[in-house]
Amino acid sequence: MSDLSTHSDMNEDELEQVIRTNYVQKKISWSALSFWDKARIFNKWAFLLALGNIFSIFGSLFQITNIHFRFVYIEIFVSAGCFLTWATISKYFANTTKYTLMTRTFEEAVPLLMKVMVGAGPIFFGFFFFGMCVFW
Repeated sequence: MSDLSTHSDMNEDELEQVIRTNYVQKKISWSALSFWDKARIFNKWAFLLALGNIFSIFGSLFQITNIHFRFVYIEIFVSAGCFLTWATISKYFANTTKYTLMTRTFEEAVPLLMKVMVGAGPIFFGFFFFGMCVFW
């Protein structure tokens, strides 16, 4: 049971609760589970990582055969693959004890950083539009 819960989004207690609430018998039927119970068993981060790798692979193949594909499509595939890979690295940092300090620092710093960026954004865009109007 613990091996299955380490590879899913549920912890051990939630997994046991799903099994207890849905099954009285020892034989478990996959078709008897609801869609949401099936979805909770699978690790969604692994799916995102696989999707990011697929985007990166296809973007690289499109770049190799760039005669047949426009650069915009290549750029979209490679950038989506890069974004999904970086997004899944954050889950790795959260699960690795060596990087918990960095994860907690990001959790504390990102809300404050976003507040500062929202506050300074109008000033930045004001200077930007002023420069565009005066010096263009």
